[in-house]
Amino acid sequence: MPLTCTLVFLLATVHGQISDYTDKLFFKVNDKDFEHVAGVLRKEDYTFVSQIISGIYVFQKRGLTGKLSEEDLQLIKSYDDKIQTVEQVRRWHIQPTSDGLTGQNLGVHDSRYGMGIGDAWNFSMTGENVTLGVLDVGVDITHPYLLDNIAQQLSWNYDSNTSDVSPGYQRSYGEFLQLQDHGTNVCGLLSANSNESAPCAKGVAFKAKLAIIKVAHLDVKVGILADDDNIAGGLVHRTDTISVYVNAFTYSNTFRNLNFATEAVLKQGARIGRQGKGSMFVFPSAKIGGGLENNIHTIVVSGVNPNGSVPASVASNAAVLTSALAYSFSLMSAGMTTTAGIYPDRKCTDKFGGTSASTAFLSGILALVLQANPGLSWRDVMHIIVQSSEHESLKSESSNFTPNAAGKYFHAMFGFGLINAGKAVSLARTWTPVGNMFAVTGTHLFQRSCGDMSCSFGFDIKCVDYCSCVSTVEQVQVSITCHTSNPNKTSVHMTSPSGTKSILVQEGQISTKDIITDVLMRSVNFWGENATGLWIINISITDGTIFNANVSSIIISGTNAIKSGEMPCESQHKSNSNAKSPTPQEKSALGATIAVLFPVCIFIVSGILLYLNTDHAPIIPQNNIMTLKKIKKRSVLYGK
Repeated sequence: MPLTCTLVFLLATVHGQISDYTDKLFFKVNDKDFEHVAGVLRKEDYTFVSQIISGIYVFQKRGLTGKLSEEDLQLIKSYDDKIQTVEQVRRWHIQPTSDGLTGQNLGVHDSRYGMGIGDAWNFSMTGENVTLGVLDVGVDITHPYLLDNIAQQLSWNYDSNTSDVSPGYQRSYGEFLQLQDHGTNVCGLLSANSNESAPCAKGVAFKAKLAIIKVAHLDVKVGILADDDNIAGGLVHRTDTISVYVNAFTYSNTFRNLNFATEAVLKQGARIGRQGKGSMFVFPSAKIGGGLENNIHTIVVSGVNPNGSVPASVASNAAVLTSALAYSFSLMSAGMTTTAGIYPDRKCTDKFGGTSASTAFLSGILALVLQANPGLSWRDVMHIIVQSSEHESLKSESSNFTPNAAGKYFHAMFGFGLINAGKAVSLARTWTPVGNMFAVTGTHLFQRSCGDMSCSFGFDIKCVDYCSCVSTVEQVQVSITCHTSNPNKTSVHMTSPSGTKSILVQEGQISTKDIITDVLMRSVNFWGENATGLWIINISITDGTIFNANVSSIIISGTNAIKSGEMPCESQHKSNSNAKSPTPQEKSALGATIAVLFPVCIFIVSGILLYLNTDHAPIIPQNNIMTLKKIKKRSVLYGK
């Protein structure tokens, strides 16, 4: 069995620090105010580094070392009232995880794919005309099985701000070589174009193009390092051309929300990526409560053992949408081979696996899906993933899948099951687009009950007049605070109005060093259920005392119930809540309506004013004025 080689952003152990803080800061500033703010910051010895997206900039502070306090950040923000938000850029140590598995000899593995990949190929799907962006520590772009599919003109090194995306192998430091080869390993599973006699199997999407996005580098003193601004920049790189961002890494720090820059990048990518259809961001399942996994715009994939069992490195995670094989090409085979750049005498390796492989497999399958139907939105793709994930073939684990109220079977580790590429492609070819996404945010508790060892929080979600509701749930997020005397014995679960229970935190997943304060957590287990009714979140401890627990909000995202021709409304769906802003589709519909009605309104008002200004203008009765005001107020409610 191959070595697990999932890239993770681990908590640094050097000098007992959680992670390093850089001398760079994210600034949120309106673009029109940038020059003014840049001038202010120059006087404070800041240097402009880069723009991530519109309104988000990175500056470097000369001589800055260590972590800035909240008071420090507020002081920086006070330099000018045009500065909206400031956050320090963090640097992460990247290390491989391993469960002690070792590789077997080359050439003994069955290179035939499972997961319905052969069926997808029979549909003539190869990934052609689809570009995958690979965020990693670099790739050997001269590799003979990758060379033809590398899109060098689309590749970039955000770490050094150059076009050199090679790993820069440090052969004098053998302990880092396998990690430096990680990107090359991932690319082989994605899009190697090797022939049948080659020791490497061909990639899942063997005609897809690969844009290499280097976001990390090797520091021989401490290991592989990556800065948050490089990752954020990589996730927004060439969104016009790149369809799927392959991220075989994740922040493994527990219970921390994303920095505002990366969160904005993911939101923008889903809104305008792929010419408005939305980019896809694939990440592996890792530590519970990580910001990347709990963002609604990411697709989280878990790993499956060859026999269908749960790998030792995989844990419970309600954000997992689907799973792919982690250590083999099929459920019935053992091991896998992929491209390698570290060996002088061979170009393949069998010492690779884990959820990095699962991430590559799913991303390659998505390339086949997008070739089958390039018009799919990012949410169409997520629906297809749910419908094409299977659990019946997972042997003993199949009995551990639970149906939700919509009849969709889910698993605490595997999401909705093992992805089937043939089924996904078949669905994509005749797919009917899903409706607009609505999101309802509930911020007022309907009920709260706390004792020494448990707390229960309820949010009652109801519809209001003149407003279409979330008809079917896709994703649910809750913001949790949890401080207990014994974190390791603490668990959190959420129950839908239909009675489906989703485990957000399993007992044993919180360590004594974890601080859970207003952390956003996500579940996809309720996919397809009704949103309305009482949602219950329970925090419990089997051995200890709860000091502080709270659920400050719930956000339910899903398909709306707007009928054909019906106007969407601004408040969308409220339940003593602060509703989200309209989606781009809703805004465009509103804009079109206003464009039509505005000239008509101007004509009518002008006529009334002209009439009132004539000598014979009669007095309009007061009750008629009130009637006009009431009509106007109601039309605004319908029109937004």
